[in-house]
Amino acid sequence: MAVGCQKTTSAERGPLLAILLFCLVLGTFLPCLRNGFVNLDDTTYAWQNPRVKQGLTWESLKWAWTNTESANWHPVTWMSHLLDGQLFGLDPTGHHATSVLLHALNTALLFLLLQRMTGARWRSFAVAALFGLHPLRVESVAWISERKDVLSAFFWILAIWAYVRYADNFKSQISNLKFFYALSLGLFVLGLLSKSMVVTLPFALLLLDYWPLRRWGQTPARRLLLEKVPFLILAAADSMVTFVVQQQGGSVTPADTLGLSARLANAVVSYARYLGKIAWPVDLCAVYQHPGHWPAGTVAGAGILLGVVTALVLWRWRDMPWLGVGWFWYLGTLVPVIGLVQVGRQAMADRYTYIPSIGLFVAVVWGAARLTERWRNRESIAWAATGAAMMACIALTVRQIGYWKDSRALFGRALDVTPNNWIAAAYLADALQFEGESDKALAMYERSLQINPQPGDVRCKLAKMLLERRRFDEALAQYQIGVSLQPGDANLRLGLGAALQDVGRLDEAIEQCNQALRLKPDEADADSNLGNCYGLKGRLDDAIRCFEQAVRLKPKSARNHRDLGVGLAREGRWDEAIGQFQQAVQLDPADAQARAYLAGATRDKAKAAPPAPH
Repeated sequence: MAVGCQKTTSAERGPLLAILLFCLVLGTFLPCLRNGFVNLDDTTYAWQNPRVKQGLTWESLKWAWTNTESANWHPVTWMSHLLDGQLFGLDPTGHHATSVLLHALNTALLFLLLQRMTGARWRSFAVAALFGLHPLRVESVAWISERKDVLSAFFWILAIWAYVRYADNFKSQISNLKFFYALSLGLFVLGLLSKSMVVTLPFALLLLDYWPLRRWGQTPARRLLLEKVPFLILAAADSMVTFVVQQQGGSVTPADTLGLSARLANAVVSYARYLGKIAWPVDLCAVYQHPGHWPAGTVAGAGILLGVVTALVLWRWRDMPWLGVGWFWYLGTLVPVIGLVQVGRQAMADRYTYIPSIGLFVAVVWGAARLTERWRNRESIAWAATGAAMMACIALTVRQIGYWKDSRALFGRALDVTPNNWIAAAYLADALQFEGESDKALAMYERSLQINPQPGDVRCKLAKMLLERRRFDEALAQYQIGVSLQPGDANLRLGLGAALQDVGRLDEAIEQCNQALRLKPDEADADSNLGNCYGLKGRLDDAIRCFEQAVRLKPKSARNHRDLGVGLAREGRWDEAIGQFQQAVQLDPADAQARAYLAGATRDKAKAAPPAPH
């Protein structure tokens, strides 16, 4: 809602309003500080990450720039997590505080940026308030792993601010023109190194050139396009790196699994669903599972909605330019995550609206100001409407933050909202197992597989739980079902081989391990399991060869060194065996087995030594 359309008359009110917004958003999201970590990537980004626990060191900084964990390359985001580790250790309160502060700062900066570009103080305030307080922001702020959202948006806003300074200086030919252009490029790079979704910034800058900067018509079109070329080159390079990293990490869904028509249909439906979530933010969910294929009627309805809105926007483009800029900002900035290249298992995600929603709020607020410009008492009505919208957002946001307090609450809520959500059921099972409620976890894994029998990782977890309970036949049945459904899943074959080994069916176990290695030649666990099978059959040379390969592939695994040591000891190669046991103990000082083997090998070597001559 708009809160008036009067232009700024007293510049000193801007900073005060920015401070007010900062404090309001900070207070609204303060409950995040009571929340813990969740088992949705937080184990990778903070909770169980030894690098983050280590904090800022030369070694960890080098790792931040070279690793591709979680199928992403975002070194600036990693450095922010390392800084949190340095300051707060693994206390989630500090990690949450950083995200909350960044989001509050983004809200204040957005207000100042809009006010500078448009001169419309109260409309800028309304847009920033709706952006900062909206319940869809919760996932980006309350989820520690999504630090990349608030961090990349921080650099996005600052990059636009520098560009606006450049555009202003361009009109007046001020000497520091190149400085602000270079600053905008540098801030864009920092945004890309935080999250690749900001690749759409050049597109957004062209929209801002039209309105509110009004450079179209005043500056040659060729010049406007050439200005964006360095931004486009950086965006293209980052997009290529991101695609390769995500593909190598197994996050990109193959085209033969989800065809182009299904991805296009989901994109159309998701655009419409995001509109619904922004307008009526209830029943929000941590994971919206991908349906595979949407009903034709749903796709057609969403397409008609998008087409009608686009037609109306184009019709009023000249006299209401903010409608076009806001709408195409929304459409364009969602492109990287709309599912044309399907990454992950979700159909959509609340966090993806962080930057795109700004465009819609601009269109709505400026549009409402135009529609009500002849109303009596319009400012009072606008204040009341905006205040009501803000209060509603605050209430819904605080409630949504509560669902993120821990994994059990988060995925329990997801299942309440979407009962047939197999992804939420699997994550809830993980949480229940971690909390020691194994019976409930077992039932939840079964529920997940009843909804969707395909996921091999879920079936592996269920089968492992059955093995731990010595329910061997049921575990074998689960693995066999999984292999029949997903014959190319190396992990399922590896699990089946381990289960067959447990029941003494060694030849079948060896076959499954070899199948796993054919599918995934660099799988150290498959070599390790294969070595154990050969060892049980008395084929020591083959066993040692497999253990040596496992050590080469996974040299920091204490278990692999220990297994190799056992094989070498059985052949009487005491010095080599002792060396492997020593490495195992060095890698894992708590490995009691390795210590016992080391003591035994040392003792047996002494016994085997020939007596000293008299």
